[in-house]
Amino acid sequence: MKCLIFFVLVVAAVASAQMDPEMKQQMMAVMTEIATNCAKQENANPEELTNLMAKKVPTTKEGKCLLACFNEHVKMQTPDGKMNLDGALGTIEVFKEPAPQVYEAMVAVFKKCFPETEHLSDRCDVAGKFAECAASVSHEMGLDAALGH
Repeated sequence: MKCLIFFVLVVAAVASAQMDPEMKQQMMAVMTEIATNCAKQENANPEELTNLMAKKVPTTKEGKCLLACFNEHVKMQTPDGKMNLDGALGTIEVFKEPAPQVYEAMVAVFKKCFPETEHLSDRCDVAGKFAECAASVSHEMGLDAALGH
């Protein structure tokens, strides 16, 4: 089953509000497992993992690398650290039918923010920059207001 990368971003909460509760629970279990494994792989401390699960934009190198690892697992970043639009679209395909507005909002965030990372070469910096941009664009789109943020 494909899982959703945007638990890191504020868009995830909008999506989860429109998802079947069983599907949401399955996705959260998969995401938690990936994030936990990535925390070990990237030597991230428990606070960084907690921040990631709380949808906070990472500020430390380890937190950004934790996010990069997660992105790589869900095909949103390539093994060389670049953002992967095709992989990202495949990851969010699960929302296309049940929540088309969420799907379109995510596509808009991807298309706006992926180019913001193109000048970066470090996989962790790429993940961090994308998260910063996605949080900002989500705010501009009013998605955080819908979440009560």
